Amino acid sequence: MTDRPRVVLVSHSARLGGAERALLETVDALLSGGFGCRALLPRAGPLREALEERRVPVVVLPFKWWTALPHTGRWRRAMRTGWNVVLAAWLAGRLRAWGCDLVYSNTLSVFVGALAARMARRPHVWHVHELGLRHTGALFDVGEQRALRLLDRWSDTLVACSRAVEAWLAASVPPEKIRVVYQSVPAGTDLVGAIPKGPRVRLVCVGSLSRFKRQGDAVQALARLVERGVDAELLLVGEGDPAYLVQLVRLVEHERLTDRVQLLGELPSAWPVLASADVVVTCSQHEGFGRTVVEAMKAGKPVVGADSGGTAELIRHGATGLLYPAADVTALADAVELLVRDRELARRVAQEGRRWATATFSSAAHAWAVEQVVREALRRRQAEPLPTI
Repeated sequence: MTDRPRVVLVSHSARLGGAERALLETVDALLSGGFGCRALLPRAGPLREALEERRVPVVVLPFKWWTALPHTGRWRRAMRTGWNVVLAAWLAGRLRAWGCDLVYSNTLSVFVGALAARMARRPHVWHVHELGLRHTGALFDVGEQRALRLLDRWSDTLVACSRAVEAWLAASVPPEKIRVVYQSVPAGTDLVGAIPKGPRVRLVCVGSLSRFKRQGDAVQALARLVERGVDAELLLVGEGDPAYLVQLVRLVEHERLTDRVQLLGELPSAWPVLASADVVVTCSQHEGFGRTVVEAMKAGKPVVGADSGGTAELIRHGATGLLYPAADVTALADAVELLVRDRELARRVAQEGRRWATATFSSAAHAWAVEQVVREALRRRQAEPLPTI
């Protein structure tokens, strides 16, 4: 190992969603700590451009996810697994050629980096952002129990993005291998593209469109608010499942809210929209972390979130925001209405949320935690025998 350890980071996608932004924060932390970085992506995209802006070499390798919906055929799963194994063998050779000291995989969705690290006898860190897969309807190609065993076997350290994810992992992986590292979530400063705001109360919901993110709950809550005489509108930021998008459009039409709901798609930055919000809502029932919650807090906005997963870890009810029982549309509408009617409460939770988020999620704390995880994995591997596949 050189004085400047070299880390290869593997991303499951080239988009710029929450997990990908977390990867960029990890890269920034490693670069600030004097590490050399190289990134591996399954295709070109905005993430590649962001990495190259940081002068991080990027290699595009067409590996596949090892998760899919249940209707995916057995032969297709087998062929995909075989393809990934072949690519992992090729990558193992490249890791040696690059002088790689450690592989860092981002999210559970791909295993090619983990297997390649094993083949090349390199330490591996697996950064887990998901709170399991069952709520998404997806399945591991090799089955969940086998996948979790491989997660343990192919990792020197598992990084959990929250205590909620740590608890889920600890049911299958030795707890001593798990480290909780909160993302830094730097505050946005670019407000170019802010959407003009009229007199209506503006609700904002940010996240990839999917049924487990439950943006439909926000639409239904808006309908309840309008029925109660609250002149409100909803801006949805994000893209994702096309079928769920169709459902959302139909729901908006059914609730007669076409003039009150805007589907903005994926934006280069959600900060201009967050800056225009009166209340930010997050409805996901199984959120691993809840990046949007922290972003909203740092933007000084009151937040209403589902009392579940990582969201419940971030919001202290009545102090840094309001929680409501997940999937309870009426309770969501009640919480939003309370903030609309009680402006002093809204001001107080927004102020405390900003103070807490700014103190808790900092680039310095995140960089220190990431460096400790990587150096610990490197030291452990030096002290232990090399593993077998």
